[in-house]
Amino acid sequence: MSARTIWKGSIQASILNIPIKLYGAINSSNGVHFNQLCPDCKGKIKQSIGCPTCNKTLSRDQVLHGYPIAKDQFVVMSEEEIDSAHKEKIEAIPILNFIENGEVNPVYNDEPYFIIPEKAGYDLFQLFRQSLVETNKNALGKIIMRSKEHLISISPFPDSNILIGYSLHFQEDLKTLQDIPDSDFPQKAIDPEMLKLGKQLIVNLAGKWQPEQYKDEYKEIIMKQIEAKAQGIIIPVEPKKEVQKIASMMEALKQAVSATAQAQATA
Repeated sequence: MSARTIWKGSIQASILNIPIKLYGAINSSNGVHFNQLCPDCKGKIKQSIGCPTCNKTLSRDQVLHGYPIAKDQFVVMSEEEIDSAHKEKIEAIPILNFIENGEVNPVYNDEPYFIIPEKAGYDLFQLFRQSLVETNKNALGKIIMRSKEHLISISPFPDSNILIGYSLHFQEDLKTLQDIPDSDFPQKAIDPEMLKLGKQLIVNLAGKWQPEQYKDEYKEIIMKQIEAKAQGIIIPVEPKKEVQKIASMMEALKQAVSATAQAQATA
């Protein structure tokens, strides 16, 4: 099935206007999805919206948007009031500035999108892309999608003529380390011999990034079970393996280095 365009507009860099379209880069239908069923009739359950106070079911067009200001107190906002918060309705990505490639910490990355030029913008698109390549820069802009404003980082997609865009979280959307319990733990001196073994373990498992060699093993196993069960065959569920207990960290490192060295020698 062909990918569907999820956004059309343009990249605006000063007076340059480059018409583009965005496609989602993630195949969200590729996982294993289960329906919720009734335990008695095995029929598919329909989820409804209910009010526990009025004890009644509501349709989606009856639901209001409320922002909490105190316990059980809300400011009700209409769809029109929410939509009016968007400063601009134009379908464009204004470029705010250009940053070094790799400068954005991956924690800010959200969704990836393939960015493709419209036919009328091929020449400008290629000029823009090649300029990013030769200056080793990413373009940073803003985009409104699904009624929400996002930052977006735009860079050349490797081994292609297109661009890749990542919608980015705003700083205020991220938790700080102060929000994470026990993140400020003391730094201890590391035994040189253990550090040597730790580095050797990394060397033994080192390799090149080849994404095609990694598979969703859970999906493969669960689909085999589903296909077998559909034919009346029950595959026995194997008990979970217990984690092997090792006397010390040094012994664990030695065993790990030895095991990976053997695997490397037989590969």
